[in-house]
Amino acid sequence: MNVFAIPSWYPEPARGLLGGTFLHEAFLAIARHHADVNLDVALWGQGDFELSGARARAWLARPHLVTAARPERRAVAPNLVEHYAPVWTWRFATRRGNAPAVLAVVRAQLERSRRERGRIDLIHAHVSFPAGWLAMRLSRDTGIPFVLTEHMSPFPFTHFVRDGRVVPEVAEPLRQARRVVAVSRALAAQIRDAVGVEPEVIPNGVDEDFFTPGPSRGGPFTFLTVGAIETQKGIDVLIAAAGQLQTNAGRAARFRVVGEGRFRGLYEQLARSLVLGNRFEWLGALPRERVRDEMRACDAFVLTSRHESFGVVYAEALACGKPVLATHCGGPEDIVGEGDGLLVPVDDVAATAEALDALARGDAAFDSAAIRASFERRFASRAVAARTVALYRAATEVA
Repeated sequence: MNVFAIPSWYPEPARGLLGGTFLHEAFLAIARHHADVNLDVALWGQGDFELSGARARAWLARPHLVTAARPERRAVAPNLVEHYAPVWTWRFATRRGNAPAVLAVVRAQLERSRRERGRIDLIHAHVSFPAGWLAMRLSRDTGIPFVLTEHMSPFPFTHFVRDGRVVPEVAEPLRQARRVVAVSRALAAQIRDAVGVEPEVIPNGVDEDFFTPGPSRGGPFTFLTVGAIETQKGIDVLIAAAGQLQTNAGRAARFRVVGEGRFRGLYEQLARSLVLGNRFEWLGALPRERVRDEMRACDAFVLTSRHESFGVVYAEALACGKPVLATHCGGPEDIVGEGDGLLVPVDDVAATAEALDALARGDAAFDSAAIRASFERRFASRAVAARTVALYRAATEVA
């Protein structure tokens, strides 16, 4: 089977841009576990050719990497090829963010893939715009069916709503796709309510051979947080909750925060104002290996997000056998089950402090081996890749 994949987000590690890493890893998992599936990935600079404040800050932080070369064609694996042709993009409100120019490039990449593979059986788009819109247009032109996996959090993004309705560029790909996938039940419900489409739920997967259990580093109980330091991730709630810990174990706990973002300075100041400066360690952005090592070494993972379509870092923590403290914000309800950790309401400082205390003093005891086993059944890359390939086969068998 030959599949042409269109991700709306994709990492560019050479420039320190890691958004969409989970998509790259999903393609790797399919290629690794299903040698009979060939994947061609359409790239137009999703990680580095976007005209936005966030990208500008990334470029300014690493000016020596701005001109780093990326090949036009790269064989990542015998059955996984990335095609790259950069196109500038910008905000959706202005000429669809230059989506027509992106469409021309992706159409040429599809034709190249068809020549090399002999045929393309299916297009798989990730996120309804721009990837789903691109897939829909290509499907109309070629007759190749497409499936669409949605990852938006929350759905839809506010700039995709006009006069109280989801814009056609988002709604129509969802309605015309042969199959629609949501990465969590909460996201599926949002899509159903907004667009009237009933998605299948297939979660994101995690490399079970890369994220593995390891012993904690010892000493005071250590909580780890990994995420962009933005309002969505609720790190301000975590800091406020840390200031309310009552038990000796809770007051001695340490917090290690991995990530960068606009609010890092503000949150560091908040921690200092609550006399928590010496208990919070801000590690900045780290490579995947270091993140994995931090997860292995912590005692528990905590991320008090305000909304998540899924939340792959929670599943990564489970892969390392660590209990997770998360919020009822969408994706985590599908990840943190009984025996995996604790869930608290969004923005509830008191409930978060109580859960932190329970973990730190050992009242909420969790079995690392059981957590790992639960992860393997639900989120291991081989399990998720198998479900995705089954989706491909079902979509292409439809008359």
